[in-house]
Amino acid sequence: MIRKLASIRPWKRCDTCELYESDQAAVEVVVKSAQSQTQLLQFVKEVSGLLHEGEPGEDDQPHEPTSEDAIAALNQMILKDRQLLGTAEECGECGETVAYIIGCPDGAEICQGCFDAGRH
Repeated sequence: MIRKLASIRPWKRCDTCELYESDQAAVEVVVKSAQSQTQLLQFVKEVSGLLHEGEPGEDDQPHEPTSEDAIAALNQMILKDRQLLGTAEECGECGETVAYIIGCPDGAEICQGCFDAGRH
């Protein structure tokens, strides 16, 4: 049936997977899956709220993040993603859960904050 629909209306197929009748149908499957995974659903909601550069914000002005803000937001997203996947790491100095650690020449593994503070 799906292949028959594809031959009739190929422009309606999901652009990425080509399994569903439309992009909307594919999104609905993802949403239904995410609803059973509360942490994943929360992460998706947070990501969907992020603005693209140039997109109108609450003040109707184009969103123009500073590089520091954009980097901080991306780092926070990466940390949450890695926490959900179980791949976040723990700093050997302060014990914080972080997106990544820095390996020191003496074998210590510390977070960027501890490294910047000269704690090791």
